[in-house]
Amino acid sequence: HLQVKCFTIVPSPNEIARLRAEVANLEARGGKAVLTVCGPEKRLCAEIDTKAPEYGERGQF
Repeated sequence: HLQVKCFTIVPSPNEIARLRAEVANLEARGGKAVLTVCGPEKRLCAEIDTKAPEYGERGQF
């Protein structure tokens, strides 16, 4: 007889508050990113405006 247990991991209220504060801080600094997964490896990707000027020393946006 095989038993399978499923668990849902939910952040604590303190962790949720910390994450919300971090998001608010990033948005206040202009960091509103559109994130998705892409490619067969399902890597984390961010949508960018390729016509925008470069900001970093190595061409980062």
